[in-house]
Amino acid sequence: EEPAKEATAKEVIKDMKVRKALSLAVDRNAIVEEVTKGGEMPATGYIPPGVHDSKGNDFRETSGDFGIDPTGADAEEAKRLLAEAGFPDGEGFPTIEILYNTNDQQKAVAEAIQEMWKQNLNINATIANQEWGVFMENRFQGNFEISAGAWFGDYSDPMTFLDMYTSYSGNNVAFWTNEEFDKALEDSKILHGAERDEKLYKAEELMMGDSIVMPLFYFTSPLKVQKRVSDW
Repeated sequence: EEPAKEATAKEVIKDMKVRKALSLAVDRNAIVEEVTKGGEMPATGYIPPGVHDSKGNDFRETSGDFGIDPTGADAEEAKRLLAEAGFPDGEGFPTIEILYNTNDQQKAVAEAIQEMWKQNLNINATIANQEWGVFMENRFQGNFEISAGAWFGDYSDPMTFLDMYTSYSGNNVAFWTNEEFDKALEDSKILHGAERDEKLYKAEELMMGDSIVMPLFYFTSPLKVQKRVSDW
């Protein structure tokens, strides 16, 4: 008897080509314009705008977009990668699950991604929500296939984001191990200026190259201001 397709889903997403296809098939601009609607910026990398290197360059602008189009999905490239991974036009691809914490916006984003994957890759995804405590426990135990996630920097430097994914980090919920990544960050701790910058740029390049995260958008903090308030 053939096993249920869902049973193989976690194995399937271990393939970097599959992960990259899933990322490229998402229309980030549609998510921020039609779903979140809070002035968010589509994400083309892990480090957000506003973080700078030693020369004052914006890290995000300098590091590049890793092939992610902020204006829409790259469906053709996503389909090509999925076919290379053995699933032409989504054929034989198992149903995968998107896990998110109970939140109306998270639900809407998950539903949008679910539809984009169906439309652009012809694959099926289910969505599941959990209350915060249970959700976080399952993330840290690796009990998920695709999980929502976010991080707010503790200080204005790329390291506050990058060091989450060292092989020994307690925040590495991707359970990703890359010795070159670990060494780049360790080396950066004893370097200054351009030499340190080089190691940090290399680290982001490595994690994005393996598609261990699927950046969607950078958060904003919308405010309402009374019309009678001026010069603020």
